[in-house]
Amino acid sequence: MEEKTTHQEPNDSRSALKKLLLKSAIALALGVPLFVVTMMGLTHVDAGVAQIIWIIIGLIVGLIMWYSGGHFFSAAWTSFKAHKANMNTLIALATGPAWVYSMIVAISPGLFPDLGREVFFDAPLTVIGLLVLGAAIEMHIGEKAGRTVNALQRLVPKQVMLVKKNNTTVDLNDVVVDDHIQVQPGEIIPVDGKIIEGTSQIDDSTLTGVSQPTPKNSNDLVYAGSKNVGAMITIVAVKSSAESSLSKIVALVKKAQNTKPAISAIADKIAGVFAPIVLIAAFITLAIWMNFGPSPRVAYMLVTFMAVLLIACPCALGLAAPISSSVGIAKATQSGALLKNSDVFSRLPKTEILVLTDFYPDTMAVVKALAKYGIRTILLAGEKSSLSHNIDTQLFEYYATDVSVEDKNNKINELEKTGNKIAVITDAAHFSELSLKDETVKIAMGMESHQIKAVDIAILRNSLFGFLEVYQISRATLRNIKQNLSGAFIYNTVGIPIAAGVFYPLVHTLLNPIIAGALMATSSIAVILNANRLQLFKASKRSEA
Repeated sequence: MEEKTTHQEPNDSRSALKKLLLKSAIALALGVPLFVVTMMGLTHVDAGVAQIIWIIIGLIVGLIMWYSGGHFFSAAWTSFKAHKANMNTLIALATGPAWVYSMIVAISPGLFPDLGREVFFDAPLTVIGLLVLGAAIEMHIGEKAGRTVNALQRLVPKQVMLVKKNNTTVDLNDVVVDDHIQVQPGEIIPVDGKIIEGTSQIDDSTLTGVSQPTPKNSNDLVYAGSKNVGAMITIVAVKSSAESSLSKIVALVKKAQNTKPAISAIADKIAGVFAPIVLIAAFITLAIWMNFGPSPRVAYMLVTFMAVLLIACPCALGLAAPISSSVGIAKATQSGALLKNSDVFSRLPKTEILVLTDFYPDTMAVVKALAKYGIRTILLAGEKSSLSHNIDTQLFEYYATDVSVEDKNNKINELEKTGNKIAVITDAAHFSELSLKDETVKIAMGMESHQIKAVDIAILRNSLFGFLEVYQISRATLRNIKQNLSGAFIYNTVGIPIAAGVFYPLVHTLLNPIIAGALMATSSIAVILNANRLQLFKASKRSEA
């Protein structure tokens, strides 16, 4: 089907959705009545007025097919020229020949035996209408995964009040470094800045996932997107709007949501070979019904050929991993964790050893919670670390204090060589000191962690509960991806023999191509709905860890 990006600008997205709905509505507006006519047995063509009516209907159907589903045919032609077969190839072959056959019957019914003078204009038109409707529903539901990003962008005010310019109100984009900005109670902080006047309580929950406001005093940093819930403060801008942490976070999330996890490569390979296999299966079905099928043989050939191509189209298989990853990344963002790419969902759940390079709040509770997942924790406290003496060393597989940077790297490299799946957590300030292998999951903590290019996960709060949440979200996401992949694969595997008419000797009926197309569209929607269940996932609360 059409290649779609996960995220578009809101106006572009709405426009694209309306266009898809219009295309679907036009196709179904004629396709459904034609389907009713077919069910009433009124599609037999004889010479005379009825023949002229069917020719006119056929021409109208052809125009609508091109308007509503032209992208299927143009994409299929492109694939054909590249000597490839894909989902568009299956859809084009399932609908195009049915229209061509029906037009020939309508123009020259005498070429066919009496039982073969049936037209199938309803099938290609209704199928295209359903597929386009499915694409519209996919876009609408999948768009929810990007609403977290759009919500972040809408946080900041469009205009700010500059103190130095006699409290002049200016556009946010006109703010430059060193401008003094007044932020009233209840207002959103527009840019990254430093408090130069006043004290207040700042709610960073939209960035860090922690709803508890934190006290901020003179010279403390505050970040765009945070909410001033205390008293009026004056800040000096340390970054422009375009360079703010919020802008960088939004860019990172959008980039991550348009990446694919490694597991999706398997689905892509399956889908890549599945289309040619389905094409072969469809022609084998055609040959079997041509040689051994009952009358009306031509009609049965066409029905089974179309049904096989449509029901086995691996659209759901292609959606299975990307849509779950997109929702999972949005969920992680809500908890204050930024994933640099969706491949983290394939790697983080496999973690066997977690290395902490300092002592963070809530360490004991989180280490106990992680142990339930079979994760062993190692603590390598730095030379300047202020460790609590009440720490329970028995919770750690290995524990050392006053560890130099060189010794940290040596110990981590030693662990990497064991073949265990390693994840390393450090704060943003000390990340550059570590020398880690590519396969190690790299996690940095703190508001500045998103600026580090080498990290896999940036946790914006200085609490290990941030890691626990993103770990649980990654497990849920990977589980969801596997559910989608297995469901899509089972659907495609079971659907082919049913569509080919294997059970015809028992039930004496064939699967209508329209039903096959509807099932194919429904399978894709089911995958998206299952992925969106991730939005309901709740990570462990502190009291439960």
